[in-house]
Amino acid sequence: MTLDNPALSHPLDLYFRHNLWANLLLLDSCATLDEAQLAATAAGTYGSIRATLGHLTFAEERYIFHITKGQQMAGAVRPTADTSLEELRARVQTSSETLLHFATTLDGARQVRVGAGDGAILIPIAFLLLQAIHHGSEHRTHVETILGQLGLDPPGLSGWRYFEEQFEA
Repeated sequence: MTLDNPALSHPLDLYFRHNLWANLLLLDSCATLDEAQLAATAAGTYGSIRATLGHLTFAEERYIFHITKGQQMAGAVRPTADTSLEELRARVQTSSETLLHFATTLDGARQVRVGAGDGAILIPIAFLLLQAIHHGSEHRTHVETILGQLGLDPPGLSGWRYFEEQFEA
């Protein structure tokens, strides 16, 4: 590993690069599943594999919507059962790259409004970015759990694997 790697230049850069890598690896791994497997679920998870991947994608777009005060991702629609994994992959690549950019360039103390109507609150961007990382990790784990329940090998999205693939030569 080289210590002058750009991913190590900003404290949040590594987290959001891992988020991008893990999202794409998971979607690529699920691209080989049939419809019955994509519809599978397991106790304690969000829902089916397809629903979870759609939820993960739309949530990232909503974080960007909040950060940009509706300037970006305003046209993003909630994925449906008909949304292809290819479309989800393209959308999550865009959203993950955008979150990476925001995490490394924006003032984390800047306030953003989340929620709607009387329930809306102002929070620092840093907390929205924290939620993006936690949320993504949680739901990727849900999909890996379902894959394991189906008797399939989950892709393995750990920080260790990311380190081995991206930094070790």
